Amino acid sequence: AYSGSQDARGYERVLNELAAAETRAARAAIGEEAVEHWIAACGAYAEMQDEKRAVAAANAAVKANPVSVNARLVLGNYLFDLGDYEKAAEH
Repeated sequence: AYSGSQDARGYERVLNELAAAETRAARAAIGEEAVEHWIAACGAYAEMQDEKRAVAAANAAVKANPVSVNARLVLGNYLFDLGDYEKAAEH
């Protein structure tokens, strides 16, 4: 609801809360459930242009389930978009 709003501060606050909630949920989960929460956190951080935390969340998704195609796709695509082609190619 906030993404198209003129309230940029409100939108950033919602994204921060979403990222924090998804991170907490990911830490409490295992396997593919954790992956989904980490990916959601990654998306929120990416939307806030917080590359460091977005990459950390995507890496955590892969760590939660190293054989998850979804986790590797998200991490690989994000790294590719950042221009880190060598690391992206691993995923």
